This record gives sequence, structure tokens and C-alpha cells, in this order.
Amino acid sequence: MANPDRPQADKDRDASRQAPAVLEFLGLEQGMTVIDLVASAGWYTEALSYAVADSGHVYMQNQDPLPGFLERQIDTINDKLARLSNVEHWQQPINDIPAGSVDFALTALNFHDLYNPDPEAAQGFLASVAQMLRPGGIFGVIDHDGSAGADNVALHRIAYDDLVASLT
Repeated sequence: MANPDRPQADKDRDASRQAPAVLEFLGLEQGMTVIDLVASAGWYTEALSYAVADSGHVYMQNQDPLPGFLERQIDTINDKLARLSNVEHWQQPINDIPAGSVDFALTALNFHDLYNPDPEAAQGFLASVAQMLRPGGIFGVIDHDGSAGADNVALHRIAYDDLVASLT
């Protein structure tokens, strides 16, 4: 995480996100094949790249959900791809990833964007994640904690109970 080539804006997020501790807690290990789901500009992609080291592989998964979204991020994405030799930018649907080929999947700060407008679509997303994971694979969800009864859509959050219910 202390790589001098990392953009300062990414380093500024390190203290609040605590990626090394989070990834250790989730069970990420060197050499794993991992996917950063809905990676956007790839802050977690870079953390995953360092954690799995040269013997691992990272899919930086993005599909353009809104016109121009990826276009606005492409310089940052290309910078990461140029610096991180074990990262592949995956711009296809996640169900195109071969079944049972991923050890560890992570979605960070965006599951609410899938769940809030369409809980059924979020279930389809989760089914695709389950399909790509190897037996015993790990799926981590990091998100903004909403409150039961609050307008979590407007707050850009998901209530913990809603998240847990969607995963079971």
C-alpha cells in the first residue's frame, strides 16, 4: 500500500478503508485468483493486487452501468493496469467468468446500488458470484450501513438486515 507510484488520492483513503486488515480478516491469501466486482476506478483492485502478489491474479470487473461512467474513469483504470502486472480488466458480465475459477470475490461500497433499485437483480448478481467461486471460496461485501426504516435509497446505503437477508 506504500507503493510510491500510487496516486495520492488513493493513499488518502487508506486510513479509513484499512484494506490490509480487512483483506486479512476475510481470508485473502497470496496466489489466489480474485475478482473486484464493480471495481470502478479500482481502489480495492490495487489492494487486492498487492495482497495476492505476483503468484495471484486479479480481475478488475466493470461494466458500463451508465453512459460515460467508465469513460470518466479510464485514465485511472489504465494507470493501474500499466502498474499492476497481475490485473486484468474484465468488462464482460460476471457470469462470463468460468464457473469455479475464482477463490475470492469482493464488492466494495456498491452492493446497495444493485440491491436498492432491484432486489431480484441483486439476487441474480449473487447467483453469478456463487457460480464463479470455487468450493470454499470467499465472498466479501463491504458497504455503507443503512438504518432499518430509513430511506436508504436516498442515503445511498443498505440496511444490514437487508444485506444479510439477500446473502442467505
